[in-house]
Amino acid sequence: MKPTLTLLASALLAAGLAHAQAPAKAPAPAKAAAPAPAAAPGGALTGAPAGPGRDALQKHNCTTACHALDKKVVGPAYYDVALRYKGDAATVAKLAAKVKAGGTGTWDPVLPMPPNPTVPDADMKLAIQYILALKPPAGYKPAPPHPGLKK
Repeated sequence: MKPTLTLLASALLAAGLAHAQAPAKAPAPAKAAAPAPAAAPGGALTGAPAGPGRDALQKHNCTTACHALDKKVVGPAYYDVALRYKGDAATVAKLAAKVKAGGTGTWDPVLPMPPNPTVPDADMKLAIQYILALKPPAGYKPAPPHPGLKK
């Protein structure tokens, strides 16, 4: 048995030495990764018309994680926001302040909207104007108000 083990150990040692002395192969070149999209880190705003406001929403991750175009996710659907603030002349400035500061009580009595202090004012204005200009399709039914909200 001992000669067999010795022979086996010698063969393994020889194979290891041969492998160590063999010229190294150049590593295969890595495939170039596709560039990550500059917009939509949280995902695309599905079904929304193109425009700089949509781009601003996607750029600042205001899509898919908390809001959608036509349904409540965590926050309200953008169609619901457009319907609620339709015709209010001071809306853009009012909503910009609310989005920057965050808060609770407008759509849900408990669940807060986190503050967004790093969104540039120009992007904020584009995004809000875009949301307010959205027109829900015929037959769209807004989500009912949260039962805990005061009227």
